[in-house]
Formats: sequence, structure tokens, C-alpha cells
Amino acid sequence: MSSRVVALLLAVAAAVAPAGPAGASCAALPPLPVALARADVVFVGEVTATTAGGRAATVRVTEVWKGRNVPPTVEVVGGETSPNVVSSVDRSYVEGTTYLFVPYDASAPYRDNVCTATRRYSERVERLRPAGVAPPGAADAPGDGATDRRDDDGSSWSAEPLVGAALLIALAWTVLRTRLVKLPPRT
Repeated sequence: MSSRVVALLLAVAAAVAPAGPAGASCAALPPLPVALARADVVFVGEVTATTAGGRAATVRVTEVWKGRNVPPTVEVVGGETSPNVVSSVDRSYVEGTTYLFVPYDASAPYRDNVCTATRRYSERVERLRPAGVAPPGAADAPGDGATDRRDDDGSSWSAEPLVGAALLIALAWTVLRTRLVKLPPRT
């Protein structure tokens, strides 16, 4: 194969590869319903203040989906808070934004990063809301051990890498076919 074809294939592969720290540093994330079922603590809250470049957030908890004794206001730390220290898995929060928090530990201050299922609250996330969620400060949230999660399609993965891989395979097949099989000229 010529160096041009190899360069073209590498360029296509780079274009369809996952971007950002999550693609580079995290294992494959499970679908959101699976991540919620595995989590010890899941809560919804609005970020009221941030520090450390947005990596630490004060959160006003509005409802607890899973967990025990989540207070009305919590601190969530999405990465290193020391000055001039960052990592590829740091998560930043936006003040005034509501999130579904799925931290990787079950006690305050809650620790989080881009490798967890934490995400901005959306209609899709709303569809997974368990029946009878608890207010902040409740001893037990209804999601503890419950299996009544609702999901429209059961997945939260992205099809972009699969589409990119299919395009890459199609391109390679076309190049190889043209190089290996010389069709007779049409008359």
C-alpha cells in the first residue's frame, strides 16, 4: 500500500476516534441504566458555586435517587483542586446547571470525574427517574436496591465510533479492491 493510502487511513481513523479525555483515559462506560444500578449514590442537584477552575462544586441537592443521608447541600470534587495540577479525567461543572450526579464514592465530599455516569440533567435522564425519589437528607432513597428504572432504548453509548469504523473499513476495502483487482476498461 502506498504511503498516501496509509496516511489517508490514519487521517480517517484520527477523525473518528473519540475526542477528549474520556476517550483517552477511561474504560468503556456502561449504559446509563447499568451505571445507575451499580452506583451507591445517585442524586440530582444544581451547581450553585464552583472553585478550582470549575473542578469543585457546591451543589444544592433537589432529589436523591439512590443512597443514604445525602444532605441538602454537598460538595462534589471533579478532579485535583491544587493549583497548576490537572489530569485527563478531571470533570468541570458549570454554575447554575443541574446535573445527575453519580459519584464514585458514597460519602461527602463526593468524588467524581469524567469516567463516571455524571451528566447534565436532560429529558433522557428524566426518563430514568425512579418512582418516589427521596428529598435530600432522607435516610433511604427509593432507588436503593430497586430495579424499576425506566429507559427508552436501554443504552447511552454513542454510535459515532461504530460509524467511523464502518467508514474506515469501507475505505480500506475500496482502496484494496481498486489496487488488487484491475477491471477491464469499458467499451
